[in-house]
Amino acid sequence: MVDSPSKRFIWLDCDPVHGNTSLANTEMNAAKCLEAFGAPENIKVYRGAPKPLIRPVRHDPQIHGISGLAGVENLPDASDPKVLRRFQHPEGQMKAIEAIANAVRRTWRNGEGQQVVILSSGPMTNIALFVSVYPELLAGVEEFVFMGGGVGVGNRSAAAEFNILCDPEAAQIVLDAPVKKTMIPLNATHTAIVSRSVHGQLLSPSKSALTTGDTTDLELPPASTPLRLVSNLGPPLHDVTDRRICFCT
Repeated sequence: MVDSPSKRFIWLDCDPVHGNTSLANTEMNAAKCLEAFGAPENIKVYRGAPKPLIRPVRHDPQIHGISGLAGVENLPDASDPKVLRRFQHPEGQMKAIEAIANAVRRTWRNGEGQQVVILSSGPMTNIALFVSVYPELLAGVEEFVFMGGGVGVGNRSAAAEFNILCDPEAAQIVLDAPVKKTMIPLNATHTAIVSRSVHGQLLSPSKSALTTGDTTDLELPPASTPLRLVSNLGPPLHDVTDRRICFCT
């Protein structure tokens, strides 16, 4: 959780879930990225749902490779003690929905504190489980912001976007919850392009080696990405768009 510039308390969903790759890969990717980008040590990784609520698990290795971060270099090793500490929780080992519930309780304090905005950039299984198991805590949630869906366009069928397609039942549970929702659809994220100009700024000498080596790799399309999913101007920045919109509101 972070206190954003707009003074809204944001739960950055470091609760890996099934999706482009297995849960084992997504949780390790999350821990490696948190460490690589210098996230505060108190931001931990909590294990999320390994599969959809009802449907068989669906992975998509042709986009980001088997690991989910294929081609990304300079990330710390999985055996790095600092990476492994991301999985050590001061409150004892707990799953994602328990971590979300604890964060809402700490911040909301039965109405004496502030509400929390919960972000999701993958399938919404973790959030759906939170909604179902802890309905009494929904009063402490200001908004659900999620990257998913599309208006008249899909990337895994004629109409379906991958995050929603992975667990549509979970998405429906979240959409039915009595909490404000902001959907960042595929139509919007496809306009957030990492152009050559933006890429050049990231590579400028004023940027740190970490930004140069890691961020640019993360934002460039992997070699396996079908050309039809990449703009002529550069790759779209899907997963960060929901966070930027949330921080700007």
